[in-house]
Amino acid sequence: MQVTAYRAGHVLGACMFEIEIAGMRLLYTGDYSRVPDRHLSAADTPDNPPHIGQQSLAVSAVMHAGAAFAKSLFSTCITAQQLCPLVIS
Repeated sequence: MQVTAYRAGHVLGACMFEIEIAGMRLLYTGDYSRVPDRHLSAADTPDNPPHIGQQSLAVSAVMHAGAAFAKSLFSTCITAQQLCPLVIS
């Protein structure tokens, strides 16, 4: 088993974790940002696309309208050339 931390770009110290077991890669993250700002760089993109992506979303009244967009953006951003199954929790 190998665990690799990547910058999530959300707040200082926010991380995404890639867990690899027997050649299968899972990328787990909470909130993330692909937009750099003056304090943080954008979230890292793993060199190899994960087989499974899991994102834990903070659900609020504002979030519901953009949930489908967030799911699509997450799966697009974390993969290099192909989409991976996505689990939202």
